[in-house]
Amino acid sequence: MLARLRPALEQIFSAYGISEFQAQEVLEGSFWILLNLRLRVEHADGWLVRTVIERCQMLREEAILEGPSE
Repeated sequence: MLARLRPALEQIFSAYGISEFQAQEVLEGSFWILLNLRLRVEHADGWLVRTVIERCQMLREEAILEGPSE
């Protein structure tokens, strides 16, 4: 699954300005949730992409609220 989604995920991380470290955390967290929901998620690929986008949006919003680092 990850190999198939890699180009899309890389594009998402790039679009949101997510660092490699943050991307790793987002993916790990998303995969853990997916594993726990596996029996209830019909379209795992779509679910994972949507979850990654939502988590990237949250990271961006947090960065905006924190303001520029000094």
